[in-house]
Amino acid sequence: MAEKDYLKNCKPLKFGTSGLRDLVENMTDMECYINTIGFIKFLIDRNEIDEANNKIALAGDYRGSTPRIMTAVARAIDDSGCSVINCGLVPTPVLVLFATREKIPGIMVTGSHIPDNRNGIKFTKKSGEVLKSDEEDILRNVALAREEIYSRLNNNSPFDPSSGMFKPGSQEPAPLEKTDESQPEHEEESIDLYLKRYSLVFTDKPLQNKKIVLYQHSAVGRDIVQKIFEALGAEVIAVNRSDEFIPVDTEKVSSDTRKLLKQWARQHKPFALISTDGDSDRPLLADETGQFLPGDKLGALVSLFLEPDFAAIPISSNDAVLSALKAKGIKVTQTKIGSPYVIAAMNDELDLNPQAKVVSWESNGGFLLGSDWQIDSKTLKALPTRDAVLPLIAAILLAIRGKKSVSELITEKLPSRYTHADVVDNTTPGCENYTADMGKTIINMFSPQNKNIFEIDFSGNTVTVKDMELTDPMIDELKGIKNNISVYFNNKTGFSEVISINFTDGIRIIFNNKEVAHLRPSGNAPEFRMYATADTQDRANEIVAKRTEIIPAIVADLKKGPSSQPKSLGAAAAAPDGTVEEAAPKNSSNQDSARAIIKQALKKGQPVYLAPYHDPRVWGVNGIGEYWYGAEEGQKSSIAVIEQDSAPLVDIFNEITEDILGKKAARKLDNILPLVKILTPKSRLSVQFHDTKNELWIITGIDETLTQGRAELIIGFNPTVIEKYKDKVTAKYKEALIDYGQALNTLITRLEDKGHTKQLKNIGNAVTVAEDIMNNDPEIKEIFKQLQNCREKIEDFYNYRPVQTGDVIPIPSGTLHALGPGIEVVEPQIPGPTQSLEDGATYPVRYYFPGYERAGAKKMLDIDRINEMTPAETKTVSPEIIEETEGYTIERLPGNFEDKGLQVHRITLKTGRELEKKSITSFHNLAAVKGRASAIIDNTSYEIPKAVPAGQMLLIPHSAKGYKITASEKAQIIDTFTPV
Repeated sequence: MAEKDYLKNCKPLKFGTSGLRDLVENMTDMECYINTIGFIKFLIDRNEIDEANNKIALAGDYRGSTPRIMTAVARAIDDSGCSVINCGLVPTPVLVLFATREKIPGIMVTGSHIPDNRNGIKFTKKSGEVLKSDEEDILRNVALAREEIYSRLNNNSPFDPSSGMFKPGSQEPAPLEKTDESQPEHEEESIDLYLKRYSLVFTDKPLQNKKIVLYQHSAVGRDIVQKIFEALGAEVIAVNRSDEFIPVDTEKVSSDTRKLLKQWARQHKPFALISTDGDSDRPLLADETGQFLPGDKLGALVSLFLEPDFAAIPISSNDAVLSALKAKGIKVTQTKIGSPYVIAAMNDELDLNPQAKVVSWESNGGFLLGSDWQIDSKTLKALPTRDAVLPLIAAILLAIRGKKSVSELITEKLPSRYTHADVVDNTTPGCENYTADMGKTIINMFSPQNKNIFEIDFSGNTVTVKDMELTDPMIDELKGIKNNISVYFNNKTGFSEVISINFTDGIRIIFNNKEVAHLRPSGNAPEFRMYATADTQDRANEIVAKRTEIIPAIVADLKKGPSSQPKSLGAAAAAPDGTVEEAAPKNSSNQDSARAIIKQALKKGQPVYLAPYHDPRVWGVNGIGEYWYGAEEGQKSSIAVIEQDSAPLVDIFNEITEDILGKKAARKLDNILPLVKILTPKSRLSVQFHDTKNELWIITGIDETLTQGRAELIIGFNPTVIEKYKDKVTAKYKEALIDYGQALNTLITRLEDKGHTKQLKNIGNAVTVAEDIMNNDPEIKEIFKQLQNCREKIEDFYNYRPVQTGDVIPIPSGTLHALGPGIEVVEPQIPGPTQSLEDGATYPVRYYFPGYERAGAKKMLDIDRINEMTPAETKTVSPEIIEETEGYTIERLPGNFEDKGLQVHRITLKTGRELEKKSITSFHNLAAVKGRASAIIDNTSYEIPKAVPAGQMLLIPHSAKGYKITASEKAQIIDTFTPV
């Protein structure tokens, strides 16, 4: 494979539920090295490591590819100037416990429960697991690392550019520390720390005389688990040790494994049977008969043993778990699926109640201890990462202390509700072409456009959403979702009526007989999982078995195109009259034919019109905040239109990338079409700043009904406060924000003290509640006045800039900014993992109401980063005139993004004049801000659309070679392209 082919076909690693995972063939040495370098850059940004403290712990599991990947990771750590602390081949919780003690980050090479042809990399900070909120910053740094490393692919690079692997000999000596030839230096130390975690707490051998069967297979913690249980007094019978890697999924336990468990139970007559997954952070427990206990129920038993104040569990958990916990007075929060989400929920609870005893777990059984725990007068330290050993010990001890068998314990403590889960993948008949992106599209097909709707209740012949007043169009939309789901889940397929749908993570469908079917795609693997809950195990198994009929049917309809699918409501837009319109034109009756027609037209140089993807936002006019013109994966792609034919642009773009972009532009853009957005705010957006990225806004419209005569943006600090505070302006701004936050919290506290909790919860806005009652409550009125004074002090810091249609607003990194209501803007985006103008993170400058969600305000300001804001006045930067004649003017818009692969021109033509581009080296995306103009290609005229919400844009492919623009009236055109 030639160098350019490898770089073209290289598949960047993606985050899944927890960590990066992919096929081993895609986890090349260079790709693993790049992602590790990016993670280290992230650690440096977050002050997690520095020159004085630069150690990073490293470990892996028993997969065949793990040693090679560990070598690539170690080389990246070493090349970054950091020190590798090699913990060898140990369980993930062993690595995390060791790294936590040492207060250093960790990297675990593991694919967990997935097959041996796949692997993964899991990162941990010294402060704990990487959370979902960290992933964007990590990927931003990975993109920077990729750019640097690709630029050095020459004779001095350690990588073979044709394969992405280390050149022979270049990876030696591997920077993996060893004291001898057999054992890494810190392996024994990290294992001993984990062994003592349990042996020093459970010192009285509480498992004495209990026979435990341990299914060892290829779990990296098989010997460690045996030592722990033997230290606690158990007689451990180890079975089925394997030198070949066996993927054991503790959430989707295979029928073969279930048969083995029952076989060993009959053979050995144990008290319980135990095992773990590949990296030994997920437990498997079966009772004395070999009956497997699902991980969500196992977590409930652990909570009954520990008696916590708070538990975070995934939305996929058995409803019996929720009942058992609430019956014990345990506060429960249900989250999206994955350890980052339950950890975030634990952290939120600890922020509110620092002394609370908090736990969480996943449906795979992995248990996370968020607080230190006193057990038999001894302290078990917090370990907020998935652990397999604690849940196994706790459940067995709960049975022993209750003088019951494990099966009796389960029957007594948990309601009789049963779960099952399994997947379809690209080996399932009818799903051979299934992809991870297709899974996201399926979820969008059945999701509401308002992303603040997390659950719909259809009981009692009504449609209700908690704490939300529904309009008639919204009710129609939600009824439509129910009807769409009922196409596949109905009496004919064995289901009763849908009475509730939850969208917290995937689509969780509740039927009127209390059965549950939960659909959830993998984020980075071609797998689509179905969970089920029912009154019997056989029925739960039966529901999941239907996945091989239902999911292929959905995939088949997806492949046929929109005319054969249930209406994709998540991509619909509300029209001004309140009716629902399709976001894109209807496709021709033959989707494949339409795609072929458009593809051939583009190859020949014919332009296409782009109908946008409608991105729902609570702050947007009619519920739509952004309109996307690009070739994003899945449903977020624009629709390419030629006369009566239309098809998703992404499907065509991926096949003829170079025809559209041009070869040089394709290489420069990494085969991604730059995205252009139109933003339509109905109210002022949050004030924010970006740490390292610039933005560019082109004002294309002013909605006077929303601006009410004040078409203004916030751009930077007010010159008056800059003059007053000089270089201390950011520090003073921080003080003002803190004062406002304290005043707000004081108001909320007094409202709660005075019995207004229900109004706060229902309205979600403390200011509104206070305004309603303060005339009858002098104390609230005074607190409200103090809050308003604090708010006015914050407003004094902002520089409000009037704007009009046609204005160009560059926003340098570090600059405070916010769009005002009714100001429509075009925003070009440099291509990359997040399609943003340069890589960087966004920090909102706002407070929210603690404990009460308010649409569009769910984050708090990262106070520590305020000093990164630019304290100086933001200067006005004018476009640069690069060509001017009697008939037209071409201006390069500010931003200096050329080296990032993007340039934006504003072309102004007088009436009847023309501009000819005889040779083009990339695509050109055209939209008119003012006037009327057309593009002429091969003597055919194509009108350039106005840049308006839900309108179209004109994409001219590189294959056109050239074109001419003529103006029928004075016109202003925005031209986005790649300079090469």
